[in-house]
Amino acid sequence: MIQTLTRLFPLWAVLFSVFAFLFPGGLAQLNWAIVPLLMLIMFGMGMTLTWADFADVARRPGVIGAGMLLQFLVMPLVALVVGQLLALPPELLLGLVIVGACPGGTASNVICYLARADVALSITMTSISTLVAVVATPLLVWVYQGQSIEVPVMSMLGSLVQIVLLPVIAGTLLNSLFHRPLEPVRAVFPLLSVAAIVLVIGVIVALNRDRIALVGAAVIAGGGAAQRPGAGAGLRRRPADASRPAPCPHAGDRSGDAEFRPGRGPGGEALLRRRRAARGAVQRLAQSVRVGAGLVLAAPATVKDGNAACRSAAGLAD
Repeated sequence: MIQTLTRLFPLWAVLFSVFAFLFPGGLAQLNWAIVPLLMLIMFGMGMTLTWADFADVARRPGVIGAGMLLQFLVMPLVALVVGQLLALPPELLLGLVIVGACPGGTASNVICYLARADVALSITMTSISTLVAVVATPLLVWVYQGQSIEVPVMSMLGSLVQIVLLPVIAGTLLNSLFHRPLEPVRAVFPLLSVAAIVLVIGVIVALNRDRIALVGAAVIAGGGAAQRPGAGAGLRRRPADASRPAPCPHAGDRSGDAEFRPGRGPGGEALLRRRRAARGAVQRLAQSVRVGAGLVLAAPATVKDGNAACRSAAGLAD
């Protein structure tokens, strides 16, 4: 039952977004709950990880580098091309480029967690991309649009520490000390994460209802089209047999290599490499969904609003 409800996350997100758009009053008053909910989600994800998961990520700098290249080189350029092909107004084109140049955010971590992808890698890329964005985002917007934007450096770094790093570290530490007693909590946490992120989405839709009503169709078209290359870049690496489920008896208990333990030897190592490639494909797709969602929910109408869109896409916290 829990797994079924969790897998229907896209349906709950769409339905609750429609509800928030039609009845925004009550949800708009819950803007104070966004950050605590995101912290709770990241804390729960930390409880599924170990220090070994992050050590494994550190041994794969090439994967992180590829993710950064896609994030800051491919996505802004694609956003610019798509916006021009759709003949978007200048303010929407600027907003599309800003969102394309923004770092990864909490939503991508949640989607990777629900998809049982490499959560440690996703969190690492979120942290690194946020640091890189301090310089990369304003530079890319200036290169592609000739506009200067103010990046709220301290706000971005503060959100990274508050929403991502501290909760994940605390959760990982707790999991290391009390792994077995926490098993019942980990069993229900995917559903709790779905409920929390759906509520966050609903609150943000309610807060931006008027803006979405004004430019929603154009934003959805541009945001959806701009994310396809990012998803395709990961999916093209998908192996032929990557659809095979991981033989793990505790679905949702962990992410990372502990879910899939092939036998030793060349055959087992090959299976492990294919499993990692599949998780990478899911993660790229998740990041594409995150950027598209950030654009739809923040739809900037001015350069000032573009700054808010960047912060919203980076952490869904504004």
